Amino acid sequence: MNPSAFAFERELGLTYASDVRGFCPFLPVDDQGAIMGVPQIPTTLPTLDELIGLNHLTAANVDQDLLERTSCPDQHHVYTLHAELDGMRLSRVFERLLSGWKRQGYCLVSCHDLYNTLDISKLPRHSVAMGEITGRSGVLALQRPAAVRFS
Repeated sequence: MNPSAFAFERELGLTYASDVRGFCPFLPVDDQGAIMGVPQIPTTLPTLDELIGLNHLTAANVDQDLLERTSCPDQHHVYTLHAELDGMRLSRVFERLLSGWKRQGYCLVSCHDLYNTLDISKLPRHSVAMGEITGRSGVLALQRPAAVRFS
């Protein structure tokens, strides 16, 4: 992702996008605070393939790690599903995750449904930087922690 890609999403008429790894829905802004594109609903959780093999995590216990990360249901989470992995080879892990999230009180909804609950005018503005995440090869777009406040 870069400023041109964010702008292109707006030109395409997208309502929202989920191009970023982050922690809350936000409006992406450039270094001057100008909104670069459509609201972002970032992925907030690591994927199974990022976790398995780290810190003694295996297919037998990786769901418990993710469920610990979501133990406070007052926060929205977005999980990126890899159909070829979560839906096939690790489908039992995914089933345990779904059951666990329901026990934690989460409503499992689409990003579109989550978007419809947002007050876009009150979304924080965050810049985006390219960076790395442990367990994942390559770089990806990351929501920067400090919200940018501009009037």
